[in-house]
Amino acid sequence: MPMTSDDTARPAPSSRSIETYSALSPDQGAAVLALIAEAARVDGQQAVSEQGRLRIRGGERAGSPTCC
Repeated sequence: MPMTSDDTARPAPSSRSIETYSALSPDQGAAVLALIAEAARVDGQQAVSEQGRLRIRGGERAGSPTCC
């Protein structure tokens, strides 16, 4: 069934949530990097900078900002 303009006006039911972390565990970091890599493969371009990927890979570092 095609989507109509009325369909876009109604918010879709969602069970999504957003959680924030000051650092990721190694498993969480690996999962995020895998998701970023798959998205880049599908899209044909990186959506996260090299600096951002390094930060995910390396976790928190002394002297680094706590926010992007």
